[in-house]
Amino acid sequence: MQIYIDFITGRVYQFDIDTTPSAQFTYVVGQNTSAVTLGNTTTNTKLATATIPAGTLKIGDSVKILFAVTTNSNANSKVVNITINNTTASVFGQLSMTAHTGGVMEVTIKVVSLTSLRAVNMSNNSSYSTTTSASPRNYTVSNINSNAFTIDIYGQKATSGTDTLILEHYCAIVQRS
Repeated sequence: MQIYIDFITGRVYQFDIDTTPSAQFTYVVGQNTSAVTLGNTTTNTKLATATIPAGTLKIGDSVKILFAVTTNSNANSKVVNITINNTTASVFGQLSMTAHTGGVMEVTIKVVSLTSLRAVNMSNNSSYSTTTSASPRNYTVSNINSNAFTIDIYGQKATSGTDTLILEHYCAIVQRS
């Protein structure tokens, strides 16, 4: 048995000895080993990607994404988005910061059907990205039995030279239902 400790949330995850995804109840599909700094740009920029292989998830399973960022404290906006398949049209979670030195976010994405994902749980210091409603976001994907999909973390700063945005840690975890 392997143990994974998420230092952001303090949660402990246990892994079966069998390393095949279908045999495990909970396992990590992506995490960084070092911090990722958003460069001298104001463009919405990808900071990390976790790929969910085809056939990994079943209806009722979830993917939990946890991340921590640090920023400089000023009135300028810094935004981090969780998206599906590299598209900003599928923002599942958004963390906006001004006058803060960072933030922690947790998003849980549930498999509703083989072609539909739904954000069902967000951490307290984040907001849903939809402008018309505070309801959880739905997203249609190609059949997950035969197609992989990605979960992407994007960052954007209002000012390129003076603002900082660093993805200190992220972890994407599959949880079986």
